[in-house]
Amino acid sequence: MKVNLHTHSIYSDGDETPERLVELAKEASVEVLALTDHNTFEGYPRFEKACHELGVSYIKGVEIDCIQPEIGFHQELLAYFPNGREECLNEVLIRKQKARRERVLRALERATRLFDTPKLEIGQLEKMEIAQKGAIGMLSNKLVYCYMVALKPELPSYQNIQKMQQWKDTWKREGADSADTLYELIPLVAQNGGYPVLAHFGFHFEADPKKMRAQADEYIDHLHYMKSLGLWGLELHPYRYYPQKDEINDIIKGWAEVVGLNLTTGSDFHGGKQSCHQIFEWYGVDFKGFSSPQPTLLTE
Repeated sequence: MKVNLHTHSIYSDGDETPERLVELAKEASVEVLALTDHNTFEGYPRFEKACHELGVSYIKGVEIDCIQPEIGFHQELLAYFPNGREECLNEVLIRKQKARRERVLRALERATRLFDTPKLEIGQLEKMEIAQKGAIGMLSNKLVYCYMVALKPELPSYQNIQKMQQWKDTWKREGADSADTLYELIPLVAQNGGYPVLAHFGFHFEADPKKMRAQADEYIDHLHYMKSLGLWGLELHPYRYYPQKDEINDIIKGWAEVVGLNLTTGSDFHGGKQSCHQIFEWYGVDFKGFSSPQPTLLTE
């Protein structure tokens, strides 16, 4: 089955509207599409309407930022709800959206001091986001840079600022940003009929197959534990610009087979003419659907 189960729209960090996303999927003959914006279902009313109008099958999904300190995990969990009941994540996503806004507020305050600009206001940043995209998404650091350079044109280029450690420090996660762990979210999704899937797990190892192979035994044990919590699958991912991408995905396939996990696939599409996430060219695996049973959950 030709699917794309990992895409983003203007409601998080994507450049395309939900409607345009569906149009592109239709043009590419995608059979099943999922919108998996970061920490929000806000784009779904428009997405579902477009899917119905264009005859594209879809699955409701979301990509959730999470951590797990014991294993150094700072990645995302994909959660799919083909049968509904996504309301189980309402409190988590509200908390995530609040934490993101607080993180942006901190970044604006720090950037104002770092670059000696006039005071940067989040209201103005939101106006810029709406003007550019038509909705308020994740308020990216690039948008903050555009705001700053409009006030202070002599600033270094965005590429050069991105290399500055002080700039990176302005965007550090703090407090509520780290409130939700992988081991809490997996059972929350699974116990409510959802399907938890680890997104682009190779990035946890810096997309380095050598690191993956060196830690294989340890992480197979971790995956067995995650499966006992309700983990359903691992995502095959494009890993663009990494020449070892096939090797990474082969390792993921092998781990999934050993642990008894399923495989999903998606392009991690973000849109935009210069996007590294191109339009639906990645399928990775012949996805069979969410029909296989969810794993038996670990009970205390």
